[in-house]
Amino acid sequence: MSGCRSFVPTLEAPDRFPPGRFSLQRGDDDWFWSLGSRHGLVLILNRPTNQLLVWDPVTCDKHWIAVPPGFECDSDSPIGGAVLRYAVDDHHFLVALVSTTEKQDHTRAIASAYLSETNTWSDIISTPLPPASESRFQLQAEDLPPFECPTMIYCSIPAVLVGDSLYWWLRDSSYNILQFDLDRDCLTVIPAPVDLYDSDIHFSVMRADDGGLGFLFVSKFSVQLWKTKVIL
Repeated sequence: MSGCRSFVPTLEAPDRFPPGRFSLQRGDDDWFWSLGSRHGLVLILNRPTNQLLVWDPVTCDKHWIAVPPGFECDSDSPIGGAVLRYAVDDHHFLVALVSTTEKQDHTRAIASAYLSETNTWSDIISTPLPPASESRFQLQAEDLPPFECPTMIYCSIPAVLVGDSLYWWLRDSSYNILQFDLDRDCLTVIPAPVDLYDSDIHFSVMRADDGGLGFLFVSKFSVQLWKTKVIL
């Protein structure tokens, strides 16, 4: 995100919002990266300052939070995040962060949760990641030199909230899924139910109608829909 991001009001008075209501200004040295939005809140990472911004575009409320030690904003490790309210009408919110440890060659995933009610981060938890493997693109091009593809958070796709858990895709040769259980405060790597070595496969993670975790896979003219049950 660079410059000013804003919306253009289209409704007539009295339903018309002021033009600057949904605008977010940034400084010349800021580098904003949107981590996701939920429950009317937007979570933004400002890498140069090692800060997170929780922004309510309707009320214009802004909450700046320092990224906890252990998360390397100035490294090549992607940081995934999510924000959610305790309840729809609650002013308090929770921020979850996940990443991989570059100092350990991306062999572990780490996570921590921030509670606005106490203004504190939880202790960082971690879990082993699948080992680095040959890039799936290399497998289809024999003329490419060998190189390893480390496992990292796939931050281009926002986290999916199912029950008390958040889910992110892991970017590796097989696309596993990282589960952050907020209630139990634990991390788990879940294998994808379909082999994703084929580069023609398009996929999506979603919340299923019954409250479980859903997977949609599209390959050429074939569509597969999978879902898992949440075990309480």
